[in-house]
Amino acid sequence: MRVSQWARTTFALPELQEPLAHLEGRVAWRSIALEARPFVLAAWYLTQPRKVLLIAPTYERALQWHAKLVLCGVSEADLKTLPSGISQLFEDAAPEAIAL
Repeated sequence: MRVSQWARTTFALPELQEPLAHLEGRVAWRSIALEARPFVLAAWYLTQPRKVLLIAPTYERALQWHAKLVLCGVSEADLKTLPSGISQLFEDAAPEAIAL
């Protein structure tokens, strides 16, 4: 079985229905192993598609998340990456004269 098929069937398990049914609103995962987070997010998204904002500390980490989510079955078309040029608008630093 491929990882993407496994991710699609994970949320169908009765043992996971109750704990994962409460993933509404804002969620911060602190007690899920780092290696399992992309898989759980992909499985949740594949069963309940919705807009999700994932914030990564670096561009490299964002690319890693992107690759792992695609491996778990999330479509490339569903993943959007905020370009670094636009992300500078949201930083706390003073704006550059050129940007104004």
